[in-house]
Amino acid sequence: MELQPALILGRASTTFQVVAGVDVPRSMVIRVFNMQATALPEELSEKVRALVDQYRLTCLWFLRADYYPTTTESVLRVLGHIRSHGDRAGFVRAKELEQWLSQHSNAMPAES
Repeated sequence: MELQPALILGRASTTFQVVAGVDVPRSMVIRVFNMQATALPEELSEKVRALVDQYRLTCLWFLRADYYPTTTESVLRVLGHIRSHGDRAGFVRAKELEQWLSQHSNAMPAES
């Protein structure tokens, strides 16, 4: 997966840089990368939805009640929240799903 740079506001250094045609202090510019969003396989999607439902009230309370991650990137973000703020069982299940995703992500076709 090739990463493409994108600019957002944030902190970096102290000179100016042109962002979208506007002089912006370099201290307000950081670089991030756009990762290509890929759809999830159905079997993984069901497991992630079940885990989100189980941990929604304890460590995903800030998400909308109807929110379920649908891309690889959003799944990794949610699994990270469960690992960081959930119990041991949630940590183990989230880690297993992350490993499954890591093993299968190279085999998943990129969407155009």
